[in-house]
Formats: sequence, C-alpha cells, structure tokens
Amino acid sequence: MGMKRREVLKRLTTVAGGTMLPASAWSVLAQPLTQNANLPRALPIRAFAGQDGAGTGRQPVDDVNPFIGTTAPGLRWMLFPGAAMPFGMVKLSPDNKAWSGRAGSVRAGYDYKIPTIPGFSHIHSWAISGLLMMPATGPMKIVQGPESGSPESFRSRFRHETESASPGYYAVTLDDYGVRCELTAMTREGFLSLDKIKSARLWSVFNC
Repeated sequence: MGMKRREVLKRLTTVAGGTMLPASAWSVLAQPLTQNANLPRALPIRAFAGQDGAGTGRQPVDDVNPFIGTTAPGLRWMLFPGAAMPFGMVKLSPDNKAWSGRAGSVRAGYDYKIPTIPGFSHIHSWAISGLLMMPATGPMKIVQGPESGSPESFRSRFRHETESASPGYYAVTLDDYGVRCELTAMTREGFLSLDKIKSARLWSVFNC
C-alpha cells in the first residue's frame, strides 16, 4: 500500500521540534515530479516505520541519494549534494553553475553534468547561496571562468569517481589543484577539511 504525496506533506506539518523523518521518506520527497518518470509516485508506508531492511543490516538512511534533483529537467539551485543537518541553517555544498552575463538569468547551484567546480558555499536556501570559497594551489587566479574551465580560471576539474555524498557528508578531489575536500555540517556551523595531495602552497578564493 502506498501513500500519496499530499498525505506525506500533511504528515510533514505534524513534525515538531526539528524531528527528522526517516531518510527513506526524504529520498522520495526530494525527487522533482518532472524528473525520472520511473521513480515511484507513492511513498511506501514502511518509510515512516523506521524498518531496517528486514534484517539485512541496512538502515533507511542508507537509501538516501543526495544527487537526486541535481540535473535537468527540474534542476533548482536549492537542491544540492552537500552536507546539511535536518532543518539546519548551514548547507555546505559545491556550486559549479556560472552566471550567464544577462540580467535576470543568473545560474547558480550544482549541476551533475558540469565537469568543474569553482567553490563551495554555505547556505543553499531559497534565493540565498552565501559566500563561495575555493581552495587552490599554484599561481593565484581571480577569474571564475566558464563552466568548461579555462587556463585563467580558478575552477578545477573533478571526476565523479572521486566524488562522494551521503547524509551529512560530501567529499570530492579537485584534480587541477591536487586537493581532497571533505565537507560536513552542524545546525549552525559548516566544516571543510582540506588535504593536499600535491606539495604546493595552499590558498583560497572568496567570491562574494
């Protein structure tokens, strides 16, 4: 037996004091209706029961995919793969979309299909992104550049093979700089751990 989305939303309104829903419920709710027609349109009742996979050792949180909603159609910049707490103020995540240069057509947020990252920002709420910070090594660069990257850009290429995301945790390796980045967040704080793979001076760009 399934539960329609409107019933799920009604239940959300009864959640008080920041109580977290089982992660399997969130994994379905996070999927935009216009995306991936193969996804179920009803939420199994067991998502609210906190079952652990019938003795398999898996927990509902193991079914969460933070990359849901991070590619078109239906892409919105408040859908992100990075680290956040339920109802947390800080949502630390990479951004890789670029401003188009035309008024009213700002592109921001994370798109799974873009192969570069210009930095990480801290909010990702409705119409708010926050301060963008990019760790780097080698010669200093101050131009963000196109989404495809360029020699004068401080963007870095990355590979999905080195990218990892799970509830409350995100990690990626910036290939151009040889820096491993790990992100986690609490309710009002975000933490970014940097591990240099290359032996070079580490510096950061802050893009307001």
